[in-house]
Amino acid sequence: MAALLRDVGDAVTATSEPNFSFEAPIMDECHGKENDAKAANDGIGAQAQAEGTTSSINKDEVTGLKQQVATEAAETREQQRMLLKQDPTTFQPAKLTPELERAVTKFKANKYDLLFFTIVHDKHWIIVCANLLYKQWNVFDSIHSKGKQSPLKKQANNLITNFAALAQEYSQFNVDVGSFARVDLEDYPKQDNLCDCGFFGLKYVENFDGKSMKEFNQEDVARYRMDVVHNLCTHPMNNAPMERAFNEELAA
Repeated sequence: MAALLRDVGDAVTATSEPNFSFEAPIMDECHGKENDAKAANDGIGAQAQAEGTTSSINKDEVTGLKQQVATEAAETREQQRMLLKQDPTTFQPAKLTPELERAVTKFKANKYDLLFFTIVHDKHWIIVCANLLYKQWNVFDSIHSKGKQSPLKKQANNLITNFAALAQEYSQFNVDVGSFARVDLEDYPKQDNLCDCGFFGLKYVENFDGKSMKEFNQEDVARYRMDVVHNLCTHPMNNAPMERAFNEELAA
């Protein structure tokens, strides 16, 4: 099985699916606050009804609170994101140890075959894989040419060094990722434009089995873009008014 550690440094959690994301605990927190807001609104409404008055919190205010919570969560992720890819001389494993402990104790992250990390730097995405199956580190960059190093090599090396230090700090992770060899694969799909690196990164996570990458091409990624948009728009967590959102987008 594989695990996806997205936006490196964020809080860790898992789903019942093979992939899991660092974002979910923050999203859980958002849901909790949204539920608190809804409960408060319902409570005030019930009290107002009993008193024959009008509720002081309306639907727009509750929606605004949800948006505020989502914004705060995004800011928290941005603050944490730098931790694993920062200069190893300033990295402090203790700051992320509780998150790794949660991943191991609750979701058995050290039992997965593959752990995927995303790095987003200067508007470019790459994927770093801790390949526990073959005891390797693999880096996938959708724009670098064969025989040339990824432009984000420094950030990738920082992440590898820092995660190894983190795993050593939390001994119950029990995998010596610091001893893994760095193996850069060459034969995997690359983008032919300058705007699909994030989507190629997600496809790498879906199609890498630890030894080889299942083939896909630019046309597959174009269709994948449409799938992602559909999933975002129709996901149960998406409470945005679709018609208004589309009209605003068209008017922009």
